[in-house]
Amino acid sequence: MAAFGKIAAALALSGMFCMSSRAFAAAGDTSDALSCLEKTWKGTIGAHAATFYFDQSALGSTMAGYYYYGTSPHDLVLVQDTSRPGRWKEMDVTNKVTGTLELSGTDTQLTGTWIDPTGKTVLPLRAQSTPEPYAQRRAAATRPIPSGPFQFGRFQYETLRAPHYKEVVGSSEIRTVRLLGAGAGIATINAVLRAGLDEALQTSIACSASGRISRGVDHDYEHASEQHLVEWNDQFVVIGGSVWGDCGGPHPYADAGVKTYRTATGALEDIASWLVPTYASSISPASPLGKRLLERYKKLRGPDEQACIDAVSFSASDAWPSKDGMTFNASVPDALSGCEEHITLAPPVLAPFLSTAGQANLQVFRPSVR
Repeated sequence: MAAFGKIAAALALSGMFCMSSRAFAAAGDTSDALSCLEKTWKGTIGAHAATFYFDQSALGSTMAGYYYYGTSPHDLVLVQDTSRPGRWKEMDVTNKVTGTLELSGTDTQLTGTWIDPTGKTVLPLRAQSTPEPYAQRRAAATRPIPSGPFQFGRFQYETLRAPHYKEVVGSSEIRTVRLLGAGAGIATINAVLRAGLDEALQTSIACSASGRISRGVDHDYEHASEQHLVEWNDQFVVIGGSVWGDCGGPHPYADAGVKTYRTATGALEDIASWLVPTYASSISPASPLGKRLLERYKKLRGPDEQACIDAVSFSASDAWPSKDGMTFNASVPDALSGCEEHITLAPPVLAPFLSTAGQANLQVFRPSVR
């Protein structure tokens, strides 16, 4: 499977959040109220900042949504009243009703009121559509839990774990690394890694909330991910990662991949450029390199796994360097995920297939150079 690929398609959340593209419809006109327009809304309830996201969810024709106050990590869930599309029931993590929202609006403006369960407190609600991601302000306030420093050859790093929220299944397994060192390149890489942690936490929060809406309390969906160091030298950092979970799709998902970054700039390295142009886009099983990889794969799988052998493919974009040479991911269709393998070719075997840049870059990974 391609590095970190197919997750958006696997997540039931991927197309989930949207809002009516017209004014919220009257009770008898639910078609307009359910006209989907995916966006974030940012505004206030009374004097309190709030951020909203709405969803044509797994509840069938009923719309649902989420919002949080300020930078809180805790979502409140909104479920639309089927008889009055402009009314939304607000529920906490136990699915207890904590208020009601009466909303109306346009593509860009949202107005209404928040009413407490007793009906005694009524606060004005105002919001505007915004390109700002739903999780952005929350991510700015998230304080990951650090561990370390740890040693990696001549270098040091820390691990960062997302804060554990008891109502968010999988949040305790979300973690990444932070490289310890100076320079713009290291700072850029750390920013990418931190953004990955923030995104994973938000997906986990939304995933759990979606499960509570559609399946009830204590039946949350789950999403988790991790990033870790694979290699690190003066010129390159190689980061591995994986994601897994069940967010209401036809089946649980899992994916993994490895990315290589330049330490000087923080830029993502194009590993395909390390091979001669013949293999830049794909590696044919009938090519000399393809035959080498397939030969190694067959030795790992055995002669009685022909279905795996027939389905496997290799790509330079799904490979990464190490002190042992270069490792290629043996990709297979989802139905044959058990057939995946990592095939490592040593530098002498790789030599005929490396570009001039690849030959020079791979030298940097030799133990004597690292």
